[in-house]
Amino acid sequence: MIKKPKTWFATKEGKLYFLQYYGKKLETPIERPFILSNDGYLKIKLPRGKCNISVHKLIWEYFNGNIPKGLQINHKDGNKLNNSLSNLEVVTQQENLKHAMRMGLHCNPNQPIMCNETKQQFESQAEAAKVLKLHQANIHKVLTGKRPHTGGFTFKRIS
Repeated sequence: MIKKPKTWFATKEGKLYFLQYYGKKLETPIERPFILSNDGYLKIKLPRGKCNISVHKLIWEYFNGNIPKGLQINHKDGNKLNNSLSNLEVVTQQENLKHAMRMGLHCNPNQPIMCNETKQQFESQAEAAKVLKLHQANIHKVLTGKRPHTGGFTFKRIS
């Protein structure tokens, strides 16, 4: 568990405020800006810290203590930028993956899909990638909304 710090504090709305800046005590706390990582999570470097820490984990631990071994913090609304305490929950990796699939943030690569432009159906993302000469990772990004198209094609899942 993180020790309650004297130089900063967290709010249940997911913000961090600093009471000191470079060793100087501040009369009014200042909100600390976050860094947006490549995986879409907000991170922050704490005073005297050597690495960036995920804000959602920091907020959870500030109010609830250590994340139990083998568990993860899930964003209930699927928005990695919403780190308010009410949006965070402790789950297993399997529960986190199922939640991401339900929210459309992750999709099963073996699920049938259809190319919207050609109306051609494929048994999997791999098959579509092979036939259309595309990268499977880019098809996945289109299906999860992280990319508008790939190679001029858009896709949708088939139930």
